Amino acid sequence: KCTICNKAFRQKNSLQRHSLMHKDIKPFKCTICNKEIRYKANFLIHLLSHKRIKRFKCSLCDKAFTRKDHLTSHLLLHNGIKPFKCTLCDKGFTTKGHLQRHSLNHYDRKVFKCTLCDKTYTTKYNLSQHLLTHNETKQFKCTICNKAFTQNATLKQHLLIHDEIKQFKCTTCDKTFSRKLGLTQHLLMHDEKQFRCTICGKAFTQKSILKQHLLIHDEMAFTAKSTLMQHLFIYDDKKRFKCSICGKAFAQKSTLTPHLLIHDKIKRFKCTTCNKAFSRKVYLTRHLATHSGIT
Repeated sequence: KCTICNKAFRQKNSLQRHSLMHKDIKPFKCTICNKEIRYKANFLIHLLSHKRIKRFKCSLCDKAFTRKDHLTSHLLLHNGIKPFKCTLCDKGFTTKGHLQRHSLNHYDRKVFKCTLCDKTYTTKYNLSQHLLTHNETKQFKCTICNKAFTQNATLKQHLLIHDEIKQFKCTTCDKTFSRKLGLTQHLLMHDEKQFRCTICGKAFTQKSILKQHLLIHDEMAFTAKSTLMQHLFIYDDKKRFKCSICGKAFAQKSTLTPHLLIHDKIKRFKCTTCNKAFSRKVYLTRHLATHSGIT
């Protein structure tokens, strides 16, 4: 019960709030206009009234703000004062919020550096984990080259380098490979280009490459009429340049010339390693890759 007006309440905190009316105590003060309000609910409603009213105007650039502290931070821009400084790069900011957003940029940067091998990490924890690798005993040793590793899984990965068992053999040139993928890629060198473009006649070893090539013809546009006419001439059905050996026809003489080399019995491009000869330089280039171990 209130000792002043005898009003009764079920809870003590309700009585305490009521007593403020008699004492004229207003604990909620607005930081924008300094108005004091007795109840929190009324205080929150009051704050909403300031959201759309930008009464704090900058005298230097006429920019307005809803809160006085926002204007104060803005004025620092005109004065060149940036009190909030980044501890990593010393860049300054006018507000703490701007500094916090800037600090996020450093998360992607590797600022923690190992003094033993110069490797860098984004966090101190990652660096500490890395340092353990320098202290660990490399107990997993390769029996072929004696290189040691801290983990057995890393050693197994390393052993693949020394794998001499090449069970996948090419039936055309007897070259062997340790993996089936290597043989598959190698066989493309021997395969005829069976996937042919019906528009320009160009052939490919794989269907997927042909599909990609067809995109060139799909809705092809030209900026000049002369370019279009030249394109139409290339793919014209009237192929006036004919091979005298196999009867194949071409739209341009420049296309017929390299074709004739296929029939040329004189293989002028010779491999200096195994003396195998080829009619075209591109075939020699592909062949040389087999000597260098490129599959």
